[in-house]
Amino acid sequence: MSILDSSYSREVVLYARVSKDDQATTDHFSIEAQLEEMREYAAEHGWTVIEAFVDDMTGQKMRRPGLDAVKEMAQARGFDILLVHELSRLSRASVYETLEIFQWLGEHNIGFASVKEPDFDFVDPSKRFFLILLSALNQYYIDLLRVHTQKGKRERARQGLYNASITPFGYTHTGGPQDPPVIDQQEAEIVRKIFDMYAAGKLSHQEIAEYLNTAGFRTRPTPKQPKGGPFAKAHIAKILKNRFYTGKIVYGTRGPNKAMEVYPGQHEALISQELWDRCQRIREARRANSRAVQQPYRIYLLGNLAVCDVCGRKLRSQAENEVSYYRELSYQSGHTDCPNRKTGTRTGPVDAMIHALIDAIRLPQDWLEEVVKRMGAQEELQGLSHHHERLEAERRRLKMMKIRGEFDEDPDLYNREMTRIRNQMDALPTFDELENLRTTVAAIQDLPETWPKASPTDQRDLLRLMFRSVQVDVPNGRVVAVTPQAVFIPILREVPLLEERELGVFVPVWPPEKVKAAPRPPLVGLPVLPRVEPNALASGLLPFLDKNPLQPQPETRLATGLKRALEAVKARGQEPEMVIQPIPNGHGVLPVDLSKWPLATEMKLPTPEILARPEESIDVLATQFWIWERLAEGKFAEAEALLDKAFRVLTPGGTWYAQEVLPLEMPAHWVFRYFPSAWGWAKEFTWNFHTLHARLQGAGFTPQATRHVYFQPITLSSALAFARQRPTLLGKISNQDYQHGLRQLENLSSTHLPETILSSEVAIVEFWSQKITHEMFNQPGWGQDD
Repeated sequence: MSILDSSYSREVVLYARVSKDDQATTDHFSIEAQLEEMREYAAEHGWTVIEAFVDDMTGQKMRRPGLDAVKEMAQARGFDILLVHELSRLSRASVYETLEIFQWLGEHNIGFASVKEPDFDFVDPSKRFFLILLSALNQYYIDLLRVHTQKGKRERARQGLYNASITPFGYTHTGGPQDPPVIDQQEAEIVRKIFDMYAAGKLSHQEIAEYLNTAGFRTRPTPKQPKGGPFAKAHIAKILKNRFYTGKIVYGTRGPNKAMEVYPGQHEALISQELWDRCQRIREARRANSRAVQQPYRIYLLGNLAVCDVCGRKLRSQAENEVSYYRELSYQSGHTDCPNRKTGTRTGPVDAMIHALIDAIRLPQDWLEEVVKRMGAQEELQGLSHHHERLEAERRRLKMMKIRGEFDEDPDLYNREMTRIRNQMDALPTFDELENLRTTVAAIQDLPETWPKASPTDQRDLLRLMFRSVQVDVPNGRVVAVTPQAVFIPILREVPLLEERELGVFVPVWPPEKVKAAPRPPLVGLPVLPRVEPNALASGLLPFLDKNPLQPQPETRLATGLKRALEAVKARGQEPEMVIQPIPNGHGVLPVDLSKWPLATEMKLPTPEILARPEESIDVLATQFWIWERLAEGKFAEAEALLDKAFRVLTPGGTWYAQEVLPLEMPAHWVFRYFPSAWGWAKEFTWNFHTLHARLQGAGFTPQATRHVYFQPITLSSALAFARQRPTLLGKISNQDYQHGLRQLENLSSTHLPETILSSEVAIVEFWSQKITHEMFNQPGWGQDD
């Protein structure tokens, strides 16, 4: 019996479309009218409508938000039948593009029906098979079209015409299909600079890309990057091997057995043949030198798991001189926003922390039995299923709101909400994962005994089963956080060394005996600060710091950070003359002895006077906790404005040296253990290391940064005293959350000695942000030795 004639229910997705051209006609159906008739049609056939997608745009475009959402849902096998009001609502494009839609319907076994064309349906299995035939015919049509297209492209090449619709970087289309591309002078300047720099024989593809990015040059704008993006070494390599720039047209370069055909082009050459030949000789010489002996295969414990804790990108596992490293190399892909770029850490200390965490997984037998019992409870599984369904429904509702344009004024809100839902769904174990956990819990119980006996390959594979990622502080060589697979979240919640700072994100909190001062730590090699005493003076830095560990000793004549800033200015060809600090606001002042800088003068001014100074009047600006003070006071707009104002008053080549407290860079701080909602406030209202670095770049600076992390023990009595003062961050959370955390500390103090040490880590970030203007990059010598 046909599904059309049966009472068998199928899940249906509706698709409606109307364009401005349709709205000008008298016979057009509105979106509401289309949806109403489709719902009636579905009800007549006993189908269940689960979703409706709409587009308000022409049907001649295949990229439509509503249609894209239908495709995404089809790929997830989320429905059985696609129902439209009439075929023209689906597509008014060419037959080929309409067949393409039928192709992916057939590939995903999705039926198709139309209200206005009842005979044109592919709902029951026999008719769906016709969709598969249409897909095959469509592929035949594509293959036939490809043959004819290749003939036409070869003939165009012989005529000296470019085949692609998008011109090479440095050229643009200004005429019709039979007109050659013309030179885009702005892009051409970059192309010539690339060839000239490479022909000098000193710089690699990566170094040229970094130079261009630092100079402020960008790739061609795209819909995803309307202002253009950073250059990567792949962009440089593509330009350097493109003969088009010599006035030639190349055809037939794809495939190992295809001969390259080169024809004179009708377009104007951008570089000389001599320059091209010189660059190709250098490329060939470097290829010959790079053919080295294959390195032996190594097993990396955190291979494909380790990510940079700042930018979140995967670290690359590499060996050099028999030493293994985890390295942040995302700059090779054109990313310039990570302050850890080009840095690496030895695998040994990081792996040792992972071994210690695995060793700490010791769960009592009764807990394992309780987990197994709970997993078998039907109501638990039903609750899990209902939670997942609610999140999925919320996700679909947000997509519909976006299609209707309700997020046009605030696209960031949509992205934040979708990220929140996605993170919650990722952290929610599926039914299959819970079933797998039944067989895993027993193995976890014996893990500390079996782990040391496992081979490196087995240890790596087990970690990949347990974790989604491991965040690594690359410069300091430590594990900052681990994100387990959803099914392992309840297990890690029982590990005493780990604290769940966010849903499914666990932070190691090492006891004092595991932390020793550098240079040869047994586990954690952080500098150790003196413990915080209860009688510490109140400070705007509390509860994080009672004093600034970067404050120089009294006998210091010139602060190290200030000296580096002065040298940065001089390196750009100018002698620093004006050095300014704000009048201290509860912090020490940085020592400034300018005896070795004869032209320099130092002043201390109130912050409003500094920011009101004439444009380009300061060579070195030195500040301490400028941004944190404003964020802590809720002056978010003022904190945002500081960056632009500092850029304005600095001279070209001038440097802003800043020390900042960023709460999000110290997730293992004791305050977040007892007042977890303070972490939520910091996530919403403060900046992390990566965000501040990116904002400085956005303001026009070229920043360099260092994050200093310390282990600072604090006594229980000190923590309780500071908490009762309710300083800065604790004043931002609700009174209920504050009282709850305070009671936890008070209960702990009733069972422990006042001198009990609480583990805590603190961090301070140093920035040297230099004002590099575009004109400075055109000075002689730039790009050669810098």
